[in-house]
Amino acid sequence: MTESRDRYAPFVLFEHDHDPGKYCLMLTDGNMLSHAEAFQRNDREPNGYAWADVALGVIRAHAPSLEGRLEMDPEAGTFVAYGRDHTSVAFQTAQARRVVADDIAFLDEVGAIAR
Repeated sequence: MTESRDRYAPFVLFEHDHDPGKYCLMLTDGNMLSHAEAFQRNDREPNGYAWADVALGVIRAHAPSLEGRLEMDPEAGTFVAYGRDHTSVAFQTAQARRVVADDIAFLDEVGAIAR
């Protein structure tokens, strides 16, 4: 598995060893909970499903051409987005990281999905 941890932290971007050409963006429970307050302020649980909603909001606001090119597979303790187009997955990862790094933008995204 080819990984990029530091570049996209708190997200991890990797290519599957068992399925070359399939790229995955992942955020696990420990990193999701570090932003729990933003979700709770907006009456949302800080889980993978809420993160998927934020990711979709980021795509629609900043890169609408990516909608439908990435698949999402959230769970309670993990957010996962994946696809065969490395550029699309990497761009989504960078956009998600940018939003998470900016607390005000993150609160805006979470607030937008809560409405």
